[in-house]
Amino acid sequence: MLTHEEYLMAWGVYLLAASGLFFAFWQMTRALPWLFLKRVMRVSVMVVLFMPWFSYSEQDYLAPAYLIAAFEALAQGRELWVRAGVPLLSALSFAFVLTTIFSIALKRR
Repeated sequence: MLTHEEYLMAWGVYLLAASGLFFAFWQMTRALPWLFLKRVMRVSVMVVLFMPWFSYSEQDYLAPAYLIAAFEALAQGRELWVRAGVPLLSALSFAFVLTTIFSIALKRR
Protein backbone atom coordinates (compact mmCIF):
# COMPACT_ATOMS: atom_id res chain seq x y z
CA MET A 1 0.00 0.00 0.00
CA LEU A 2 1.17 3.51 -0.71
CA THR A 3 1.93 6.05 1.96
CA HIS A 4 0.18 9.39 1.73
CA GLU A 5 3.29 11.09 0.31
CA GLU A 6 3.74 8.37 -2.33
CA TYR A 7 0.07 8.66 -3.24
CA LEU A 8 0.37 12.43 -3.73
CA MET A 9 3.57 11.99 -5.71
CA ALA A 10 1.90 9.42 -7.96
CA TRP A 11 -0.99 11.82 -8.57
CA GLY A 12 1.46 14.61 -9.35
CA VAL A 13 3.27 12.47 -11.91
CA TYR A 14 -0.04 11.37 -13.43
CA LEU A 15 -1.36 14.94 -13.67
CA LEU A 16 1.86 16.12 -15.27
CA ALA A 17 1.78 13.29 -17.82
CA ALA A 18 -1.93 13.78 -18.53
CA SER A 19 -1.38 17.51 -18.99
CA GLY A 20 1.37 16.79 -21.50
CA LEU A 21 -0.87 14.35 -23.32
CA PHE A 22 -3.71 16.87 -23.36
CA PHE A 23 -1.39 19.59 -24.69
CA ALA A 24 -0.25 17.25 -27.47
CA PHE A 25 -3.88 16.44 -28.31
CA TRP A 26 -4.68 20.18 -28.33
CA GLN A 27 -1.89 20.74 -30.84
CA MET A 28 -3.10 17.83 -32.99
CA THR A 29 -6.63 19.22 -33.16
CA ARG A 30 -5.57 22.76 -34.04
CA ALA A 31 -5.80 22.01 -37.76
CA LEU A 32 -9.40 20.76 -37.61
CA PRO A 33 -11.66 23.14 -39.54
CA TRP A 34 -14.83 22.31 -37.58
CA LEU A 35 -14.86 24.35 -34.40
CA PHE A 36 -17.67 22.41 -32.70
CA LEU A 37 -16.00 19.04 -33.32
CA LYS A 38 -12.72 20.45 -32.06
CA ARG A 39 -14.33 21.67 -28.83
CA VAL A 40 -16.21 18.41 -28.22
CA MET A 41 -13.10 16.31 -28.77
CA ARG A 42 -10.97 18.46 -26.50
CA VAL A 43 -13.51 18.53 -23.68
CA SER A 44 -14.08 14.77 -23.98
CA VAL A 45 -10.36 14.03 -23.71
CA MET A 46 -10.08 16.44 -20.77
CA VAL A 47 -12.94 14.73 -18.91
CA VAL A 48 -11.57 11.24 -19.53
CA LEU A 49 -8.03 12.14 -18.49
CA PHE A 50 -8.79 14.26 -15.44
CA MET A 51 -11.92 12.77 -13.85
CA PRO A 52 -11.05 10.88 -10.66
CA TRP A 53 -13.13 8.23 -8.91
CA PHE A 54 -12.78 6.16 -5.77
CA SER A 55 -10.44 3.25 -6.37
CA TYR A 56 -12.10 1.09 -3.70
CA SER A 57 -15.57 1.41 -2.24
CA GLU A 58 -14.34 1.38 1.36
CA GLN A 59 -11.34 3.72 0.91
CA ASP A 60 -10.92 7.42 0.18
CA TYR A 61 -8.18 7.00 -2.43
CA LEU A 62 -8.91 8.34 -5.91
CA ALA A 63 -7.68 7.15 -9.29
CA PRO A 64 -8.52 8.06 -12.89
CA ALA A 65 -12.05 6.86 -13.59
CA TYR A 66 -11.22 5.35 -16.98
CA LEU A 67 -8.52 3.17 -15.41
CA ILE A 68 -10.86 1.94 -12.69
CA ALA A 69 -13.62 1.16 -15.18
CA ALA A 70 -11.21 -0.65 -17.51
CA PHE A 71 -9.59 -2.65 -14.70
CA GLU A 72 -12.91 -3.72 -13.22
CA ALA A 73 -14.26 -4.70 -16.64
CA LEU A 74 -11.19 -6.77 -17.48
CA ALA A 75 -10.26 -8.26 -14.12
CA GLN A 76 -13.51 -8.61 -12.22
CA GLY A 77 -16.19 -8.99 -14.88
CA ARG A 78 -17.94 -6.85 -17.41
CA GLU A 79 -20.82 -5.91 -15.12
CA LEU A 80 -18.54 -4.28 -12.52
CA TRP A 81 -17.22 -1.51 -14.78
CA VAL A 82 -20.40 0.38 -13.83
CA ARG A 83 -18.98 1.62 -10.53
CA ALA A 84 -16.62 4.05 -12.27
CA GLY A 85 -17.98 3.85 -15.81
CA VAL A 86 -21.40 5.37 -15.16
CA PRO A 87 -20.03 8.50 -13.43
CA LEU A 88 -17.51 8.87 -16.25
CA LEU A 89 -20.21 8.58 -18.92
CA SER A 90 -22.38 11.00 -16.95
CA ALA A 91 -19.56 13.53 -16.83
CA LEU A 92 -18.95 13.08 -20.56
CA SER A 93 -22.64 13.66 -21.28
CA PHE A 94 -22.72 16.74 -19.07
CA ALA A 95 -19.57 18.09 -20.73
CA PHE A 96 -21.09 17.51 -24.18
CA VAL A 97 -24.25 19.42 -23.22
CA LEU A 98 -22.22 22.31 -21.77
CA THR A 99 -19.98 22.42 -24.84
CA THR A 100 -23.02 22.51 -27.11
CA ILE A 101 -24.63 25.33 -25.12
CA PHE A 102 -21.34 27.23 -25.05
CA SER A 103 -20.86 26.80 -28.82
CA ILE A 104 -24.40 27.99 -29.56
CA ALA A 105 -23.97 31.00 -27.27
CA LEU A 106 -20.69 31.98 -28.94
CA LYS A 107 -22.17 31.48 -32.41
CA ARG A 108 -24.95 34.00 -31.73
CA ARG A 109 -22.48 36.78 -30.95
